[in-house]
Amino acid sequence: MYWFAIIGTAILFGIGHLGAVFSIIETVTPLLIVRTIFLNAVLGIICGYLYWKKGLEYAIIAHIVGDIIIHGFFE
Repeated sequence: MYWFAIIGTAILFGIGHLGAVFSIIETVTPLLIVRTIFLNAVLGIICGYLYWKKGLEYAIIAHIVGDIIIHGFFE
């Protein structure tokens, strides 16, 4: 049951990031939409697992580190 909740929430987390994609990129393709949802869902699964096993603080730290890596090194 935990995994169902984590994966479902992770997909919603990925969908929640689509607004940023639509505001930044003029021509959004279906592949870009799938990529955005998938990559954000992967981080969502990691953060969800950390929240389940370690607590909110670890999930927040993982999200911050993920943002630093993505925005600091790949943009």
